[in-house]
Amino acid sequence: DAPSPEQAASAAALAKQDKQDEQDNNKNANPNDGDDDEARRKQEQDSNVRLRDVLTDWSGNTSIHGIPWMANYDSNATWYRLLWAILSLGGAAGMCWQIQFLVRQYKDYQVVVDVRSFYPSTIEMPQVTVCNMNMFLKSQQERLNILEPRNDNEFRALTLDLDQFIFDTVFNDESVQNPSDFWHESLTSMGRCWDFRTDQGVQLPGIDGGLGFDVKLHQNDYTEDSVYGGVSVFVTRPGTQVNRQMYPIIAKPGRVTSISIQQTLFKRETKQPWSRCRGKSALDSLVQCREECINDWAIESCDDCKLLGDNKNSDDLKYCTSGEVIECQKRSNITTDSIAICNDQCQPGCRETLYRLGSLELTTSLVALERLPLRYNLTLEEIQTEWAQVHVNFEAITYDQQEERPSLSFNDLLAQIGGSMGLFLGISVLSFVELFFDLLSIRLIPRMCGVRHLYGIGGKNVLKPKSD
Repeated sequence: DAPSPEQAASAAALAKQDKQDEQDNNKNANPNDGDDDEARRKQEQDSNVRLRDVLTDWSGNTSIHGIPWMANYDSNATWYRLLWAILSLGGAAGMCWQIQFLVRQYKDYQVVVDVRSFYPSTIEMPQVTVCNMNMFLKSQQERLNILEPRNDNEFRALTLDLDQFIFDTVFNDESVQNPSDFWHESLTSMGRCWDFRTDQGVQLPGIDGGLGFDVKLHQNDYTEDSVYGGVSVFVTRPGTQVNRQMYPIIAKPGRVTSISIQQTLFKRETKQPWSRCRGKSALDSLVQCREECINDWAIESCDDCKLLGDNKNSDDLKYCTSGEVIECQKRSNITTDSIAICNDQCQPGCRETLYRLGSLELTTSLVALERLPLRYNLTLEEIQTEWAQVHVNFEAITYDQQEERPSLSFNDLLAQIGGSMGLFLGISVLSFVELFFDLLSIRLIPRMCGVRHLYGIGGKNVLKPKSD
């Protein structure tokens, strides 16, 4: 017989109850299955997430200014988002322009100079070099039958000794009793010169302190090719050998020449690629480099002699005569181009002291002129041609120091680039983490590999493997 309606309803209720009991039992046996079902349903929804949804979700939380306003499709009107897009693009353009300007400025490797003035109680006396403008004595040439020296001994024999040339040396208002302790011989391209060197400092500036001395010129013994009368005075760092690249102060016969000194210490940048100097020695200088470069070029074809005053080559080499020098220069083809090459190759010293000089000529009083003939065994007329007096001292006991440093170091470049990014778009280091890690690495790249969750591989609703 067919079951009654009541029996059928009761059987369906029992079957439903059994199915529910079975599900509850399975759930109790595997408590994670319910969560997995929920995750599956969420994953099915995530599989339909559009790229715009991913970008909108990311842009709503980024720290980069402008992007949240530009990407908020739900709350902002189209014209408002376009306005923010234009402002953001303008800020990005301004940021890129300033960054490229900073990079170009950095790659110029320019330096700035800090100038400081120092006021010590004493200041080091520089080297004072005195050269007679007539190189050789005519009487000695005739007596020795030597027109031009071929070695140092002949060089000395054709020139004036110290006691024949320099008299009455006074330093710091005190008479120098032993001049040979202070004056030192220097055989140079300017002739046989004498260097005044001392470890004592100068305390008094002006006309009262410093160095003073008289010279006897011996113009009546000048050679036929002499053009000027007087002495050349150079003020340099101790140990410097003067040469024809240097410009002297000329002390004229019959005059008192007062030379004032202003000292500047240069500390140039030595760090590459900002450095534009050579050597760290106190004697490295632009003038010295040019002189050596031109001399080396001149004697490269002169293997059997060296130039007058050359201390670099062997002492066994004899000095070149003027005729040999001309021939060497012709063979080595020294031109203005070769001199320009030397100028380009040479750089100033990294640690260099330069002296700016001024000079003043004074006329000797008649009273002083009356005393001079007796002292130097000269007539009053000869004093006007054979005698000169020189005074050398500082204008003031002070010196300037010019120190170079990079105008834009790498740390400065990073700081200014960071300031530019913050000024235009509010970008910081964390913004790069958001852009390259959160958006690119976690969201977009996994999406290209098929992971289409809103949060990419960082999504919370990812299926977990079932436990055994």
